[in-house]
Amino acid sequence: MWLLVFLVFFVLGVLSLRRVRWAYITFVLLGLLFFPRSTQQPSGPFNIENDTLNSLHKTICY
Repeated sequence: MWLLVFLVFFVLGVLSLRRVRWAYITFVLLGLLFFPRSTQQPSGPFNIENDTLNSLHKTICY
């Protein structure tokens, strides 16, 4: 899977260096979409009741 992602970014990067406009736009958009997935950041709102810091705060303060 990572090899396929690398190859797609590599090909789009080479095409964007050759001044292919759609390749540059696709390279930038896929890069922006790929970053949150590669770092496994949540894409939606989080539940405050299940937050570790919130439960730790309740344990210490109450």
